[in-house]
Amino acid sequence: MKVFVTSIVSRFNKMNIKHEIHSFDSGAFMIDFWVGDNFYCIQLYKEEIGISLITDKTLPFDIIPDLIFKSLEDLKSIKF
Repeated sequence: MKVFVTSIVSRFNKMNIKHEIHSFDSGAFMIDFWVGDNFYCIQLYKEEIGISLITDKTLPFDIIPDLIFKSLEDLKSIKF
């Protein structure tokens, strides 16, 4: 999972996307990031990568992602 985090963060750095990383004792990671006025959260745990758009209606947001991916390649297909 750490490889996925490193890859995502590297891509965000290249694209100059503001982001924050959170790690948990369970081995899960969350990456908060902002694109324009939109706030997103990527959740990485075990074999899944989830992504959620965070809005006033979802704060505090739950742990169920809007979309779930099984690979980093699938996640790369998302357009923000």
